[in-house]
Amino acid sequence: MTDSNTDKQVERIELLFLKFADKNGLVRQRAREDLIEIGEPAVQTLIEGLSDKNKQVQWESAKALIEIRSPQAAPALVQTLMDDHPSIRWLSAEALIALGKDSINPLLKELLDNYDSSWLRQGAHHVLHALEREEKLNTETQHLLEVLRSFDSEETVLTAAQRAKNSIQ
Repeated sequence: MTDSNTDKQVERIELLFLKFADKNGLVRQRAREDLIEIGEPAVQTLIEGLSDKNKQVQWESAKALIEIRSPQAAPALVQTLMDDHPSIRWLSAEALIALGKDSINPLLKELLDNYDSSWLRQGAHHVLHALEREEKLNTETQHLLEVLRSFDSEETVLTAAQRAKNSIQ
């Protein structure tokens, strides 16, 4: 792609992204669909949208990332599992599920750093439970899911997360 075409695509991505703040749901939906069609070149902008102060922009960004399925977005999506807005957390979990195994390592890393976050533990449970149904968990990650199911202490989650992380390195 030439520099001129690249510049035009960047400009188009930015203009579409700005529509995520529009009051009209159809405008937002069309912008999201166009960004999904653009795909990977839009991912960095969508990742930045996950931390936007406007919850609607966050929501649209997470929704688009579900469809694009870029492993590059996994760490930011995991961070968003700790957002104060339930629908943002849910969409982020759904995007991580769509990533499959590519979501596990970033999820484990975040659990090691923020095992005391109940929202993160709930989101990790949701993601790992879905991946379990798809038979994408190894033995140690399966054990972590069992710990998350049992609502054991934060320290137990930390220990299980460390073992799971070590098992996939």
